[in-house]
Amino acid sequence: MTLPEGGIVTVHDATLLDGDALGSVHSTSAYLAPGTHENATVDPDSGVEADGTFVAMPHTDTDDDDETYDFVERRAAPTARTPPRRAPSSPRT
Repeated sequence: MTLPEGGIVTVHDATLLDGDALGSVHSTSAYLAPGTHENATVDPDSGVEADGTFVAMPHTDTDDDDETYDFVERRAAPTARTPPRRAPSSPRT
């Protein structure tokens, strides 16, 4: 896969296909530098069944450039000071 701006890969289970973006996340890679990556590995979380359907999804760190995947934490527990973040209406250039 090619990540022009670098990023992180998450592994989701099949509930992603039903719209469960938060609950479907099972594991996350370390930050991958910009460029093309072959054989990138993502260690599964404990309790993941090997015979399920999984989706690997690349992400770009667009919120604070700290090279971490924090989408689930930010979306799952919004507070009065940190409202849920909305996806941008157009791709970053």
